[in-house]
Amino acid sequence: MAHESLTDAAIATLIDMQKEPISTLPPKPKDKGSHTEINYHLKAVDGDEKFSLLIRQNNRVVRDFSCILQWHSPEGDLILLRCNGSSHPHGKIRFKCHIHRTTEGALRRGWKPESHADATEDYSLLEGAKYTIVRLANIRGIPAQPVAPSLFP
Repeated sequence: MAHESLTDAAIATLIDMQKEPISTLPPKPKDKGSHTEINYHLKAVDGDEKFSLLIRQNNRVVRDFSCILQWHSPEGDLILLRCNGSSHPHGKIRFKCHIHRTTEGALRRGWKPESHADATEDYSLLEGAKYTIVRLANIRGIPAQPVAPSLFP
């Protein structure tokens, strides 16, 4: 199935399917210069689908982070879900944490697949975003703790 033919229902099915790490060993953080990254390789519990969970933290700006769920399809990699920090504006969302979701409409228009975003108050720091994406993407076997949003924005 080409990415352009994915429906919102098919995207939701990919996000909702239960996932787990391929390896029992935790991945090691990698310094990428401006940020540190951890990459979990995931598989569907029931099925052959493969995914990655990338967790990125800027090395200087604490509110610049991203947790990304990526699907590895035969047509190539596709970001399905992304929990971002509050370090930058996104359209009408002005310096607030936000969650990007791939949509059928964006794929059909040739836009960045996860161009749609909604502001969230579910998290304010990286660990909270990690907990949120693990919960939203139905991932088991990755330690993540809920973190209360900051009292001081």
